[in-house]
Amino acid sequence: MDEVLTKTFTFMKFPKPIKKPKKTMKDYIKTRKLLKLKSKSKGVKVKKVKLPKEKTRSKLIKEEREILKKEFQKKGITSCELRFKNCWKTNALGFSHKHKRNWYLGKNNKELLWEFNQVILACNSCHFIIEYDKELTKKVFKKLRP
Repeated sequence: MDEVLTKTFTFMKFPKPIKKPKKTMKDYIKTRKLLKLKSKSKGVKVKKVKLPKEKTRSKLIKEEREILKKEFQKKGITSCELRFKNCWKTNALGFSHKHKRNWYLGKNNKELLWEFNQVILACNSCHFIIEYDKELTKKVFKKLRP
């Protein structure tokens, strides 16, 4: 091994990466104003800077799922409540809402997403059966969540 390496050989040390400070809303607004000023004076096309959203839909859904999981475990519901033909019972469980999620988010009824009366624990097979059948969904919710 000593024959391969010469006396002048040394390993290179790479510098540690420099951490960039997190941008705030003020930084985004400043860059947008600067871009507008530049575009007006020179007539150059400018890339728009997207502002960060307060809470995205996916973050809201993740929070909702965590709250519902705890509530269903407290009540002892850990398998499919619907039990239609070909039910998977405890596999691929998810929450089936009384209405579509857009109904809750669009009408500013976000609080209802977390309510026990608005949700049923169902496997994918059973959830698919009631997903697009409004009458069956109403019947199921009347029976399970009076």
